[in-house]
Amino acid sequence: MGPDPSAMIPLLLLLAAAPLERTTLFEGEVTVPRSQWRAIRLDLNQRPAVIEVSHEAVRGRSAVRVVLMTSADVERFSRGESHRVLASSPFSSRGSFRYAVTRPGHYQVLFDNRLEGRGPAVVKVKVDVVFDNRLSFTPRELPETVRRRVVFWSIGGLLLVCAVCGWPLLSAVRARKIPRPGPPFA
Repeated sequence: MGPDPSAMIPLLLLLAAAPLERTTLFEGEVTVPRSQWRAIRLDLNQRPAVIEVSHEAVRGRSAVRVVLMTSADVERFSRGESHRVLASSPFSSRGSFRYAVTRPGHYQVLFDNRLEGRGPAVVKVKVDVVFDNRLSFTPRELPETVRRRVVFWSIGGLLLVCAVCGWPLLSAVRARKIPRPGPPFA
């Protein structure tokens, strides 16, 4: 039987109570001409965060696709080269997505009206950034004495496992009797 679910409640409450900082980076309308695209630049030079994008076409008959990419990928996209999409919504009149950004850098939210291209689209968009302390992980180097202890105890644990598993095997090999070959065939 698994762990008692009621024992998990304090842990879940602790995780839910972790402070989240929500900042709205952009809220407004973006006009995307027929058969074209537009982009909004996001500079995230702080700690890791989650980008939340929600959009709704308020005027125009065209559905748009909203894409999150790095600025370098948007440049490749504009030249018609191979590019990488971090997150995307399908071509629709409304949608949303979330993406966890773990590296600071320059990102762009791109509004693509090239698929249908029936006319210009006015898109109401909201871009939020949620800084979550649980995403933050800054690697650091352990002091030399701690590193030596970790290596020592790791090697000691490995030798202990080898001894515990190897002792019965060694005893079985020593006790094994090799049968004598039978008489030759006549």
